[in-house]
Amino acid sequence: MQTLHFTKSLIAKLPYSEKRVQYRDLELPQLILRVGSRTKTFYAVQKVNYRFRRIKIGNATVMNPVVAREKCREILGMITKDPAAPSPSKKLSQVKTLRETWEDYQIDRPLEEKTKRDYHNMLHHAFKDWLDEPITAITGDMVRQRHRELGRNSGQAYANYSMQTLRALINYAKAEYRDEKGNPIILVNPVSRLSETRTWYKKKRRRTFIPFHMLGAWLDAVDRLENRTVRAYLLTLLFTGLRKTEAAQMRWSWVDFEAKKLTIPEEVTKNDDPHVLPLPDFIAELLQEHKKVSTGPYVFSLSGGPIVELRRHMQKVTEMCSVTFTLHDLRRTFITIAESLDISYYALKRLINHRLSSDVTAGYIVPNPERLREPMNRIAKKILSAREPRESRGGHSPLSEGSSDRTAGPSRREPTPSSPLP
Repeated sequence: MQTLHFTKSLIAKLPYSEKRVQYRDLELPQLILRVGSRTKTFYAVQKVNYRFRRIKIGNATVMNPVVAREKCREILGMITKDPAAPSPSKKLSQVKTLRETWEDYQIDRPLEEKTKRDYHNMLHHAFKDWLDEPITAITGDMVRQRHRELGRNSGQAYANYSMQTLRALINYAKAEYRDEKGNPIILVNPVSRLSETRTWYKKKRRRTFIPFHMLGAWLDAVDRLENRTVRAYLLTLLFTGLRKTEAAQMRWSWVDFEAKKLTIPEEVTKNDDPHVLPLPDFIAELLQEHKKVSTGPYVFSLSGGPIVELRRHMQKVTEMCSVTFTLHDLRRTFITIAESLDISYYALKRLINHRLSSDVTAGYIVPNPERLREPMNRIAKKILSAREPRESRGGHSPLSEGSSDRTAGPSRREPTPSSPLP
């Protein structure tokens, strides 16, 4: 749940959402704003005797947040003194369902929007038929059977991730939900059956990447994609080593064309550290050209939002060049090429935004993004060298190293969907 300092102007700017979104007030965390498809509503939320109580305050489009806070404080005082509030001496009217546990979990545990979305999708796919079942009705046998089914139908990694999500929710219920004597209503997490029987699928670290001798064919295939946004996105992943979500969330405000650098804020990166990356010359020019036909705040946008579904486009690339790849393979290819150029260990770690906290020597190195520009351009030059020679391609190479090649040709003046990238 995102925390914001509620003001009238901020609430007015928050977009309505088909899927209900909740925000927490920075000044008074018990004040919650729910935004739906047509309404914005203030609620007071307080946990009393192991259960959340949620009371509606009023319409957020007409009520001032200052007034909402005052009413919220009044309600909170009434809740704690309410003799009708459930207490440990009274048995809960009903055991929470998996769906209700998930709702409580979101209120009690601040989650990033991406994590919340992943959990939601996982629960509504892997455990759709369990959502309205009591949390205590889930047994170890059910877990083991569902884990086996998911592994067979959706993949072993997905099966493991699903059960890890379920385990987190049941651990939460185990700690929070009590009977009339204050004892946990769940004594053993049924997901532990997978550990006891050693039936978790073994996690195999992917080591796939695009071999250098096949990279030229891959570049040529990507260059022939009709969708300019997808082409630019795939090339940016390869030439920068960014994670797929970091690149997908890229906004034009993060790109400094004058300084030729990109700043990924900490709320987007995997390790919660901001990532300042010099852009290789090729990518800087590519993005400048792409900006001419781009609309909206996102650099790579399909259907108005960040780029998401690419399987169809990736399949087209594979059909043209016979190279099967994943988006993360492009990051591994970038790292593999960088290592082959004997780029220093510390520079490489900075380029891919891996932490150096466990290295004592690294603590004495002052980060300077400009120090990364030379190795970044070396990597880009090496990638571009994988292209087939111009003679064997029968004409002009659109992915060219020289500036004269990049600027030549009518495609620089008036790009078309079928024209090559600059």
